[in-house]
Amino acid sequence: MPDSADALYEKVCQHARETALLSSIEALLGWDERCLMPAAAAEYRAEQMTLLSGMMHSRQTDPQLGEWLGALAEAASAAEPASDRGATLRQLKRQFDKKTRLPKKLVEELTRTSVLGQQAWQNAKESNDYGSFAPLLKKTIELKREQAEAVGYAECPYDALLDDFEPNELTSNLQRVLGGLRDELTPLVAAIRDSGRQADISLLKRRFPVAAQEAFGRRAAAAIGFDFERGRLDVTAHPFCTAP
Repeated sequence: MPDSADALYEKVCQHARETALLSSIEALLGWDERCLMPAAAAEYRAEQMTLLSGMMHSRQTDPQLGEWLGALAEAASAAEPASDRGATLRQLKRQFDKKTRLPKKLVEELTRTSVLGQQAWQNAKESNDYGSFAPLLKKTIELKREQAEAVGYAECPYDALLDDFEPNELTSNLQRVLGGLRDELTPLVAAIRDSGRQADISLLKRRFPVAAQEAFGRRAAAAIGFDFERGRLDVTAHPFCTAP
């Protein structure tokens, strides 16, 4: 006897919850990599996160999940796009369609290269040695181009990558928006430059102790209600935030 729409929807949600748990484990490993992990552990951490990313990709592209989503697309609840269920199904189907275009091997290699690249960048930054980072940067760009081609795009390759952060946005529209800002800002900057006045920019050249920055960051986070019983603030080479 076929599952009812409600039972099938609960299966889909449980599948998504378990996938999200795997994702949270990968995020926790990523946080540790950037904040606390000893540098010599980079290669092993890359293998750990690569394995997890492959497992998540397999779940996100599971043919059984595709069948469930296809069956639910015919259910009456899916026809209500503003409802919680309708929105959930729409987003899961969108994610499924996008993920299935990506080869698992590419997903894994992107993860591995990202971890190794992050560590190489930190070392290169500290030693002012761009050459040591350049090969991994080149590989990352090549892999991202492969990703764009696999996913597909409307006008230019970056559309496929931009979609991860701004769904359905197009590079051409960003060029229009940013182009308008450029048209207004360029003459403003020129006027400031030609005014003969020199702003005091000494603040930009000062050095601030890491401990003082950390203390300020904690005070600022506490002031806006950040719960340090549920999350934490750490020192890292480059700012980021995550939600394991």
